[in-house]
Amino acid sequence: MVSGFTRGDFRRLAFVFLALVAVLGGACSRTKTATAFDAAAVIKEVRAFTAAVAAKITQGGPIAWEDQFSEAPAFFMVVDDRVVFADRAGASTGIKEVAKTISRLELTWNEPMIIDPITPDLAAVGMPWREVIVDTTGKRVDQSGYFTALAERGPAGWKFRNAHWSVTPIPPTK
Repeated sequence: MVSGFTRGDFRRLAFVFLALVAVLGGACSRTKTATAFDAAAVIKEVRAFTAAVAAKITQGGPIAWEDQFSEAPAFFMVVDDRVVFADRAGASTGIKEVAKTISRLELTWNEPMIIDPITPDLAAVGMPWREVIVDTTGKRVDQSGYFTALAERGPAGWKFRNAHWSVTPIPPTK
């Protein structure tokens, strides 16, 4: 025996050690379960959100973007290599100005749509897009490109926390 420990002392110590391992192991397991989330459910929700966005923009025109962007002051939007809205206030002003010049807008998201759930309330989104824009003079412009954003679930549901539009250049006519 080791300096005064009896066989019974070792058994009790081993039992206490095993009990401690079981309790801590269970706590770690519960923590993992509590922080895990259903990525498939987030993907389904964000896919439904993006479909609703396209329908609302097509039905309501550019002013409908007001309800699709996060109200957070940190919101921003980039088109190609240029920041067009540096914050949420700028987005509201810009949307109202653009809405004055567009009579019809059709937005279509295309596949492959990539949705990467980061947390239960935040997902990275990427997808090809196509727009048909008719201005107030009747001029039609067809555009397409690639869209990336962070979608965030808040009290009012899913919104875009930020957005980036890459526009595919139109080849010059000969």
